[in-house]
Amino acid sequence: MNRKEKQSLWLILAILVFSLTCYSCSTSTHQPEPQDNIPPAQQDNIPPAPDPAPKSQIIEGTQWIGTDSDGGNWSYKFQPEGILCYKEPGMELPGQYVFGADAEGYLCNGVWEQSGKSLSMNVNNGAAIFNADINDEGKYMKGDGFSNFSGQKWTWTASLRNDSGN
Repeated sequence: MNRKEKQSLWLILAILVFSLTCYSCSTSTHQPEPQDNIPPAQQDNIPPAPDPAPKSQIIEGTQWIGTDSDGGNWSYKFQPEGILCYKEPGMELPGQYVFGADAEGYLCNGVWEQSGKSLSMNVNNGAAIFNADINDEGKYMKGDGFSNFSGQKWTWTASLRNDSGN
């Protein structure tokens, strides 16, 4: 075996060892807990994880009605998996079908996400963005919105419908 072949063999061996080492690191089943690096004497002082949002603040499965600063009346249904269905002013015309609407006339082309008391909604692939804060009782929200098409901004409020099951 000549010198060039030996160098190639060593290079291949080094790559193989490196690859196996990286593979074993990435498939390790132990994920360190935050307290793993804290001395045992200090582990009792770790604060507990925050509680999830109280049931009264979880909006999934609820319906809300509200108004915006332009005087529009809106209805929202917060479906599972972050699906947002909504009715907007003037969308319903007697005897006419709105393309994409459900049986109650709601368009379901929006998404929503809740983090504690904060809510964000994205309607019609970003045509409008809504943000709001939900009050402590989970029955009222207030926020702002803007249109990515026109640049228009507004404020809005909504209240939990009493017949939405929550």
